[in-house]
Parts: sequence; C-alpha cells; structure tokens
Amino acid sequence: MTLRFRNESNQRLTKALFYEQSWINSSDYIYTLKDKDYEVDGKLLPSLYLLYMEECIKDPSEYTFASKHFDGWEHWLMVRDAAWFYKPYYLRWKAELEVRVRSMALRALIAESKVQSKNSMAINRLLLEGQWDPSQTKSKRGRPSKDEIKKATQEHLESEQIVTKDMEILRTVN
Repeated sequence: MTLRFRNESNQRLTKALFYEQSWINSSDYIYTLKDKDYEVDGKLLPSLYLLYMEECIKDPSEYTFASKHFDGWEHWLMVRDAAWFYKPYYLRWKAELEVRVRSMALRALIAESKVQSKNSMAINRLLLEGQWDPSQTKSKRGRPSKDEIKKATQEHLESEQIVTKDMEILRTVN
C-alpha cells in the first residue's frame, strides 16, 4: 500500500491524483494530464501521458506502468476506466501507442530487409505489398460457418417466395 495514492480513509485516489481533475489541495497532485510535464506553484508535475508512452512502449500490456505509477493494477483500472479519463485520454494514448509500436516494428523490418539474410526476401515482399498497413490488409476469415450458410439460404428462400407471390399477384391483375 502506497500512502501517496490513498486518502486519510485509505481509499484510492483517482481524480485527486491529477492537477486538471482535482478539487482539493495542490499538494496532493501527483500527475498532470497534459502532454508535457507541468509546473504548478514551484512543483513539477510529471505528465502521465509521457510516463505511459515511456513504459508501455517497452511493455504494451500496461502492467509495468500500473505497478510503477499507481497503487497496482486494480488502481490503474479504476483510473483508466473512469468516464472522465477513458475517452479523452486513454483511447487517444492507446491509439498513439499502437502506432508507435507498429512504427518501431516496421523500422526493424526495413533494417532487416537491407541485410542479406534468409528472411530479407519475405520481408521485402511484405513491405512491397503493404501488408504492414492494417488498413490495406484483407481479412483472412475463411469459409462461412454452417449456421451462416443456413441463414443465408433461408433468407434467399424467403426472398424467392416473396418474389413468386408478387408475380402471381401481377398475373391475376392483368
């Protein structure tokens, strides 16, 4: 148990940890939600965004980050899943982290493709075909399930029956 993450009642702090969200004394702030470190009343507040990027680039599971900068995994989940934090901060950070990780992997692939190795041909093909870009890759879903085939067949049958009935009505009208 880390006292700096809890109040006098031993409850974990969430909003009170952040300069932008806290309504209490500034001596209790630990972090800022800004993209850069921020100084308030002579106290330098580290940017949680920078800490997140620094830790999660090495461990995208967020566990190391939670252990190091919060009162454990459960505390991080409390903050991360809070409505005031999740959409405006977490989703943006997570998306940027994903791009950073992909960028690092792509740079490593490019470096490996320039070396004469057994993998360089396959890597060059991957790069040439744009398979590194998730928006360019096609789904490799495979064969539809039996239930999906059955459902599609049933829908087709029903539409055929409707068309047949409409044709009969049109014949009787003329």
